[in-house]
Amino acid sequence: MPFSYTPQLGLLISAGVIGVYAVLCFGVGKVAAKKGRNFAGWFLFSLILSPIIGVFIVLLLGESTTKAVRDTSQVREVVKVRCTECGGTAKEDAAFCPSCGAQLAN
Repeated sequence: MPFSYTPQLGLLISAGVIGVYAVLCFGVGKVAAKKGRNFAGWFLFSLILSPIIGVFIVLLLGESTTKAVRDTSQVREVVKVRCTECGGTAKEDAAFCPSCGAQLAN
């Protein structure tokens, strides 16, 4: 039985190719968002050009500077002091010991 191409088969193949292309573009947007870049912008960029070009450029650019600054500002060193009464620890700016309630020297 020879293979016969029908318009319905062509429509099904076209829909599959467009679906895979859209999923790849969505992936580029997700990678860009993880690197601190705009998801929608990179999704559209890869939709217009190509997901392969889009992911290549996103990976080439690396993390955005605003994400890097945001990540470093969230890392804070917590300085602790020892209570002279019970030996417990408290944050440096605490007025009273959380363990025994004694007043801490500032």
